[in-house]
Amino acid sequence: MLFQLMQPKLRWHLCFVAPVLALLLSCKGDNPTAPTGQIGLRIEAGSLITYSGGSIQFRAFFKDEAGTESDVTQQSIWRISPASVGTIDANGLFNSVNNVSGAENVTAEFRSVTASAEIMVEPRAVVLGVSPVLTNVAGGESVQFKAAVVFVDGSEEWVSDRVEWSVEPAALGSMNGSRLFQTAPGASGTAKIIARYHGRTHESEVEIQSVYQSRFPMVEVPSGEFTMGSKDGKEDERPAHRVTLDAFEIGKFEVTNAEYARYLNDAFQRGEVRHENGIIMKNKPPFYLIGMTKIFAPEFAMHFINFVPGDTEADGTFEVTGGFEDYPVGRLTWYGAATFCDFYGLRLPSEAEWERAARAGQQLPYATTDGSISHDLANISGTGGQDTFENGSPVGSFPPNPFGIHDMCGNVFEFVCDFYAGDYYQNSPVGNPTGPVSKDSIPDRRALLTWLYRGGSWVSEAANVRAARRGLLVEPHDNVVILEWAGFRVAR
Repeated sequence: MLFQLMQPKLRWHLCFVAPVLALLLSCKGDNPTAPTGQIGLRIEAGSLITYSGGSIQFRAFFKDEAGTESDVTQQSIWRISPASVGTIDANGLFNSVNNVSGAENVTAEFRSVTASAEIMVEPRAVVLGVSPVLTNVAGGESVQFKAAVVFVDGSEEWVSDRVEWSVEPAALGSMNGSRLFQTAPGASGTAKIIARYHGRTHESEVEIQSVYQSRFPMVEVPSGEFTMGSKDGKEDERPAHRVTLDAFEIGKFEVTNAEYARYLNDAFQRGEVRHENGIIMKNKPPFYLIGMTKIFAPEFAMHFINFVPGDTEADGTFEVTGGFEDYPVGRLTWYGAATFCDFYGLRLPSEAEWERAARAGQQLPYATTDGSISHDLANISGTGGQDTFENGSPVGSFPPNPFGIHDMCGNVFEFVCDFYAGDYYQNSPVGNPTGPVSKDSIPDRRALLTWLYRGGSWVSEAANVRAARRGLLVEPHDNVVILEWAGFRVAR
């Protein structure tokens, strides 16, 4: 009201002067993004995040009264505060200190005008791991990528959203902000996916096919609902509860020695695994240097996969003992199974997916051709009928269940993705349950060594190969399981 009662000339004067004063005042102090036509200073850098031992190049730009902007990087006075994790030189180059992390405030001053920005110095990554490493897909389809690092302090972390991703050749597809590689419709050929982080580089290959051809025989399980668990089984199988799952694919057979040896050769050549004294360990994060399997040990009566050394420590091949190529691979840790899947862009089935595949849409009590159990239908403890095998049997030696899946009863037990929790069924979600702990939790996966397996093995009695039976494996401190009958199958 007071403003409206003023003389028109005075009102015009205030309307003109007030914004001009505001513009002039805004030119003082921090103002890295000055509007066009305003005197100001701004600074910019390719990134405001670096790693210990890394650097960031800053540039300063000054806009004068006429609105002309010029580069004043070398004429500016550069400062940082609190100067605890790095230094900055007269040319605006910030260099971080090795093995120190934290935040710094970078300030540039030119003609008494300043601009500033906060930067973060992360612990330095010493090893970069990416998955998948070697995969294939049909043109027009997509592949999800993820990346993890080992920092200089030994900690591991997912950094998928902070990695610089690129695709070569670019005509074959592109990577979006969610690390989803979308192949071009109708494309074919091999795309190279390059990940860069903290000066580390990782390359993956995606074979783009005109028609998708899986590396492993798969069976498609349709979406649907089924009853999971048992109303009168063991306590951790109760209560029986309804579960709804999306459609998925699952391996028709358990992964064989030949398939695992091929993987070890693929992974060893690319530096993804290492071999020491009969133990295969991860050579990339997540789960860096953790044990995957034992292929050799004095206590083994038979060695199914053998390492043949080359001329150097980095050379050598993995070969299967003749006659055991089609037997299911065993002697694995959960890491040995999960890493195999990740390498090829596949995964372990969830516990719910495994049970739905086993029950074959018919609530079968056993995952056999008719839901009954006998030595004619599965390789379980003892021998008799068609089961002439004292130990494991070649995959597919017994009839499949109605979904066309073999050996979900006996032979080797099969790791699933989920953690074990005895009371999980009491709180399980209805739709696509995945267990009590995130499948991508690195700390939990390292610390809570309670792995779930399903299906029993050749040492299991009939009661322990039921479709509802939940197996618990608590791994020893070195994470190297030497059970002959620890295997898996893939899912997609």
